[in-house]
This record gives sequence, structure tokens and C-alpha cells, in this order.
Amino acid sequence: MLKLVQRIILILFIICPVAQSAERVSDLYEAHVPVTGGEDINAPVVKEALRKVLVKVTGQSNFDDFPLVQNALDEAKNYVREFGFHTIEVPTTLEEKQRLGTDVRSQRVMRVVFLRGALLQLIRSAGLGLWSQNRPSVLVWLALDDYAQQQWVTQIHSTHVAKQLQYMASERGLPLTLPKGDLDDDFALQPAELFARDYSRINTASIRYKPDVVLSGQAVQTSAGLWIGNWRYVIDDEEYSYEVLEAKPEDFLAVGLMSLIDKLAQKYVVVSNGNHSTLSMRVAGLQTFADYANVDRYLNGLAAIESANLSSVDGDVIVFQVQLNGSIDQLDNALALDKKLSPIADLSLTHTYDLQYQWLGADQ
Repeated sequence: MLKLVQRIILILFIICPVAQSAERVSDLYEAHVPVTGGEDINAPVVKEALRKVLVKVTGQSNFDDFPLVQNALDEAKNYVREFGFHTIEVPTTLEEKQRLGTDVRSQRVMRVVFLRGALLQLIRSAGLGLWSQNRPSVLVWLALDDYAQQQWVTQIHSTHVAKQLQYMASERGLPLTLPKGDLDDDFALQPAELFARDYSRINTASIRYKPDVVLSGQAVQTSAGLWIGNWRYVIDDEEYSYEVLEAKPEDFLAVGLMSLIDKLAQKYVVVSNGNHSTLSMRVAGLQTFADYANVDRYLNGLAAIESANLSSVDGDVIVFQVQLNGSIDQLDNALALDKKLSPIADLSLTHTYDLQYQWLGADQ
């Protein structure tokens, strides 16, 4: 019976897509780098492309203390799967916007796609952590005061700033959402509340967007075009706040966004401890054979799990022998983010199984 179920799971694994709860970032292993013309796979820009990909995949921005990574960067072409050239639109800086009168400018770039397997082997050999494709979604409430008015940064208002925020987030592989700035938002939260450091309504106002994390900021623009303000976010009930004094707009945005990304990386990046502990995991609540396939695929796709092997099947319950790639805490963080498995505590089974969960479904 177990072999039959394993065969069916393998078939369903191939044909059944798994919906994601946390947002799935699909372009982690590719990067765009500016070119001027004449570059090829031996060009220095390929090294920069690899560095950008490693930043996205590992959550780390400095590799000076990793000799294997430094060697790989020097031989970046060996990790290239494909490359090509095209033109994209990138956000302008404030100076460029004033000079060009536009939010974006055209940029000729080389698009480089790297070999995923080779990079994963490099990351593991170098002792770096891995941030999976499932990333927490971030909602940004940013209130601006340019002395004329106070308003939110949205896709409709302050679009220049909105494009910069989204570009910065994409460079680190982080899904980012901005408020719509419609009547519902106006009723739920006003920019003046953030300037008064009143955050009492921000969580309620954010519910419609279903974010995993809320980043809020407020900035006042000086006559010199510099920004003064504050950033704030909460992770695991701990509040983080950053004051920024007279920074260029791009630097102001980077303070809030990059500090948040670094904190999220600390939580979700999985660093292999080398022990690969094996635990028994019981999952209940499976209704269809597609559920069996989805659970199998989901567990084996987690960065915190080295492997999840089917051990037994009994009705709506399936048991895996799970080999961890990191710690239990890292596994808990990933499961809490994705909201597909809910912990259960059946005291009568605690001596039989190390981990117990209820399957909430692939659509969660």
C-alpha cells in the first residue's frame, strides 16, 4: 500500500501545482546589470551580476569573509546558464528627475541567468545561509510632507518614490506592496497619524492587503531637497525604529528598507548546522491524493528541510522522516510564514512523533 501511495504521489507531484501563501519570488537566480556596449560573458559586469544574485539568495550583502565566494566571483562566467541584452526602465534619482522631468529612464542592460544547482553547491560549501523563494510580503506606509501637503506614497501619488522603493526591494528579492491611496485607505489611516507617531490604527488599516510585515515611515522634505524622518516596523512583537536626519531621498528609503530586509534575513535565512537531525513528522487532515502530493512537494521544497521521506500512510494521516537542514526554530519560522501546516499537540502521540501538524491546504 505504501509503495502504491508513493507512486501516486510521484505522479501528482508532477501534475499538481502548489499554491503559495507567502509570495514566491521567481527571479532569484537572475540579475540585470548596466552595460555600455561590447560586453560579453567575460566582462566584469558578469561578476557584478553574480554578486547581486548571491545577495538575493543568501540575504547577505557582504562576502569579504568568504574566500570561496570571492573565488567564484572572479570566475563568475563558470556559473552562467544564459545571458542576453535588452533595454529596461529604471527609476531616476531625484537629481535626474529634476533634470529629465521623468520618473524613469531607459537603461541598456545585460540579463544574466545563473545555474541554480551550481550556486546552491557554492552557498553550502562556503557556509552561507539560504533564503528560499517563499518570502514575506511587505506593505509600506510612507507619508511625505513637501510643505505643500501630506500624502501617502502610492502607485498614483509620489510615483517617483514608489518606483524607487519597488526597485530597491526587487534587488533584494523582497515582495513589496504600496497602499492604493483610495477612499478606504483615507478612512482607515491618515498621513498625519504617522507624523504624530500614532500607530494605533496601522494594523487595522493594513488588513485588506494581507501583508506579513508592515513598514511605516514619515519624511519631511527640506528646502535643500533632503529628507528628515523616521522608519518603524515590528517583527515577532519587537519594535524597531530608525531616525534619519537630512538624507538624500534614495538614502532615506534605503535606511528603512534595507534594515528591514536584513532583519527578515536573520529570521528566514537557513544556515545548515551540519548535523542534519532526523525527526518524525505526522501530518493529519489530508483529504485527497493531491493533498499527499502537495504535502510531499511542500516539505521537500523548504530550505530548512534537507529531505522529507514518506514513512507511512493511514487514512488522512501521513508520516514523514524529516532530515533538517537547519534548526527547529528555522523550520517553525518557515511554516508560520507559509501557513500551510498548523502545529497540533496530541499528548497521546508525543512519545511516537517528534512533530505534529494539521494540513491546512495548498491554497492557504
